[in-house]
Amino acid sequence: MAQPTVDQRVRLNYIQWKEEFKAEKPYEVISEIPEGNKRRNFSLEAGPEEVIQDMRGSHLTQTPSRATIFHQSEVFFKKLIQEPRFIYLTGVSVDPISIYAFDARSLFLSLFMQFTMHTIEDFPLAVCDGSTVPSEKLLAVDHVRKYHIGESLYPLYCETSRWYYLNGQGRDEVLLFKTFDSSTKAAAKCCPHTSFHQQQSAPLGHSRETIEVRALVFSRNRMFGD
Repeated sequence: MAQPTVDQRVRLNYIQWKEEFKAEKPYEVISEIPEGNKRRNFSLEAGPEEVIQDMRGSHLTQTPSRATIFHQSEVFFKKLIQEPRFIYLTGVSVDPISIYAFDARSLFLSLFMQFTMHTIEDFPLAVCDGSTVPSEKLLAVDHVRKYHIGESLYPLYCETSRWYYLNGQGRDEVLLFKTFDSSTKAAAKCCPHTSFHQQQSAPLGHSRETIEVRALVFSRNRMFGD
């Protein structure tokens, strides 16, 4: 049975700007916290109510056949990387894809798939159109681990941000989006994403239980024109 298109009105949590960030970079300790230290030096607060648009049935979605989903892998990834948005796929059948490492453009891609038999009825994944978030509304935050310090971009609230989700995502549907792009020409450097409580969900509705697969892609100049 086809899922209905249902937009949501929610308040999402955003990082809060502090003047101290001009001297000290925001950070969060992911591993065990050393005695006498804080887990993080920033706070998250709910922003104004905003619309999370259901991407189901819209121009943002694609439903290729099982046999052809990755038939032309270079064309597929070129479309994904050049577009600042995201795609969900149904009937997934993944064939091996050759990725060529090259000292040029690098991208991080994330794939989310429900691993239980239930459709997602609550706390779905919301993804933001990265092209609607100005660079000055993204804060670089250090993720501190025992032997490594990584970095993530946290969005400040912005009226121009456009959020989307996939209502009733099932096991045969995959949400695929770009989380980082090194290209200076990219319309979107990243895709902020979060989870939210879905309105009008059943009291015992099935929450999201997804598998995430991350891919690091190095592109050739001739493939992506950069």
